[in-house]
Amino acid sequence: MSEVVESRWLYIRISIERFIYNYIYMPLKIIWHVKLGFVGLCIITFYILMAAIGPLVVPYPKPYIYPRYLPPSLEHPFGTDHRGADIFGMIVWGAKDTLIIGFYTGTISMLIGLFVGLIAGYKGGVADRILDGAINIFLNIPATPIVIIIASIMRSGHPAVVALLLTITAWAGFARAVRALTISIKAEAFIEVAKSLGLPDWFIMLREVLPNMASYLANAYRGTIASAIAQSQGIYFLGLVPFYGLNWGIISNMAWYVGAQSSIRTVHFLLAPMIMITLLQIGFALLSYAIDAIFNPRLREEME
Repeated sequence: MSEVVESRWLYIRISIERFIYNYIYMPLKIIWHVKLGFVGLCIITFYILMAAIGPLVVPYPKPYIYPRYLPPSLEHPFGTDHRGADIFGMIVWGAKDTLIIGFYTGTISMLIGLFVGLIAGYKGGVADRILDGAINIFLNIPATPIVIIIASIMRSGHPAVVALLLTITAWAGFARAVRALTISIKAEAFIEVAKSLGLPDWFIMLREVLPNMASYLANAYRGTIASAIAQSQGIYFLGLVPFYGLNWGIISNMAWYVGAQSSIRTVHFLLAPMIMITLLQIGFALLSYAIDAIFNPRLREEME
């Protein structure tokens, strides 16, 4: 009995070690040698930590505490706004809602797109025609007007609501690409072998088809998050949806509304959120180098 228990624990330990090596150690080792990708990963990690931990260490930016429009300094890295509130605190407290929209949109869009694309591409026939028609319809729906109209009707600019509204059209791009990749992979010999062994369709799709499109999925997920953040912050900046909480688009709108762009003494109020959004987009762009390297089998063999 003890030998059986020891064997099970040995199997579990080996499985954990293999998982850590293949999915944590090797990707980080590869990224370390891809400098642009490493910089991108550092930028994204910094933003995530700022959103998760920042509010625990940076006080909420209360107005009328400091003089108005103080320039950037060590005490106030981004200066103060028209109400005397610390802009750095606003940036930190606004990071969470800014990132939530991107990650919600990317995750939900990928899950829906995966489900629809895999079913359409693998099953074919009537299912493919129906789902492909739905994909084409949603691909041609303009996303921004939909978000503006529905958010205005609902009278909600909550980040989760905006993310769900962006998902209405974002999933279709995922689904179209996944469908095409699935059709291509389905024609490979190893899929026929899996079918001949009597393996269920769901197992073949998850075990054989899905891993062969991992590189595309990772890059598409990254791109969708970046696009959703840029699009949502633009909508908030223009004041096209009701404001909720604090994010960088709302901060930009406040700065523009009080005319921060009209004077060199006040322009730092507008530049702070714009710089943060720009650096975040650069981080996502550089991250694509890391993703490409991780899924490059030749590079992985060299690293091993």
